[in-house]
Amino acid sequence: MERSDIYTKEQWRTDGTFSAQPGQEITADVYDSMLNCVPPRSLPKETARRASQDHSTSIYAGFLMGEPHCSDKEGRQLYLAFGMSGSHYYYLGLSQAREV
Repeated sequence: MERSDIYTKEQWRTDGTFSAQPGQEITADVYDSMLNCVPPRSLPKETARRASQDHSTSIYAGFLMGEPHCSDKEGRQLYLAFGMSGSHYYYLGLSQAREV
């Protein structure tokens, strides 16, 4: 995405709710806010792999929000997923947590 398409904290405030699109680059302060909001969960490898394929970006680190965002039709909990690639940060969409 182009630089002007990066989702910022200012945009978040304007929207009134987090509304980045899956695969959209986000600023470091948005990433940090989500990371530090509640204790995070591990980013499943398959989520990082899928994001890398879908958005042509190698995701090497990331996390799921610590609390579920919603449930799917089968009742499985879905979490907001975030990833890093170099010095760039991304919202990856919704993901199931890996079962331990």
